[in-house]
Amino acid sequence: MKIRTLSFSVVTAIALLVGCKKSSDTLTPGGCDNASALGDKFTAAASAFSSDPTNKTKCNAYVDAYKAYADAVIACTSLYTAQQRSDIQASYTKAKDDCK
Repeated sequence: MKIRTLSFSVVTAIALLVGCKKSSDTLTPGGCDNASALGDKFTAAASAFSSDPTNKTKCNAYVDAYKAYADAVIACTSLYTAQQRSDIQASYTKAKDDCK
């Protein structure tokens, strides 16, 4: 079950990272400026966890990276649609629950 959730989470994150188009407007401080960098960190943590899905430390690092990324995406209304923000939050909540 964790592998399926992890796979879904990684695919969702990659889709959001690749599918989002940047606005020509100046980005606001915080969320939008950090979303891409935090997405890269999340993807790296997801990759590390997927290579060893029974490792609780890697699971916690994955969830922590996902939380930071989800928070940045939710704060970034100029680059992510409401549906994208909702999807990433739901996916994060599922991953967090699976890591317990």
